[in-house]
Amino acid sequence: MSHVMCHLASILGVLYSTLGLTQVPTTTVRGRLDRTGPDGARQPVPLLAVTLRNATTNVRTDPSYTGRDGIYYIYRVPPGQYYLEISVPPRGPSFTYLIEAKPQSYTDVAPILLPSEISGTGTISPGSPVVATIRIPYRAKLTYRRWMSPNVVVNVGTVDSGQTLVQLPYGGYLYFEATNLATQGVSLRSADCAKGCLVTFQ
Repeated sequence: MSHVMCHLASILGVLYSTLGLTQVPTTTVRGRLDRTGPDGARQPVPLLAVTLRNATTNVRTDPSYTGRDGIYYIYRVPPGQYYLEISVPPRGPSFTYLIEAKPQSYTDVAPILLPSEISGTGTISPGSPVVATIRIPYRAKLTYRRWMSPNVVVNVGTVDSGQTLVQLPYGGYLYFEATNLATQGVSLRSADCAKGCLVTFQ
């Protein structure tokens, strides 16, 4: 029986080699993005788009997004050199860093401290009110965060199903969070509300 199994394994190896089905190892690239807060301390930056561009072929991965902790994950990356590209919303600068994806389960990229001036991207001065149009198919608790102060949560209150106009004390690039009061499910949306905006939840 062992002789038969060894022979079968040999045949499968030849078949995989002939058909070009040799498994290519991949890695998960992960890291964290920070910026300098008003108090001078490092703060995580959420909802930034991160992509990898192959340094040889220029092929890009699909974008990944940082979470509230500033951490991103890019899965199934073949080993090699890549440009880590970071895009600042809504139309802000981009930053590029050369990294090497290693042939192991995880490739850890050292935390990146982005320039502090990105905190002003897409914002306008406090005290300039704007109106956000909220479209949502369920009754929800609505909060939002501002790009330049993502750790400060502003409670809008309860909004009913349908379309609601919400007066905001200031605009800018905002992150909205709706908690479904029936299911407690949470949905996130972001929008450039410098001069008013439409935010649609599904």
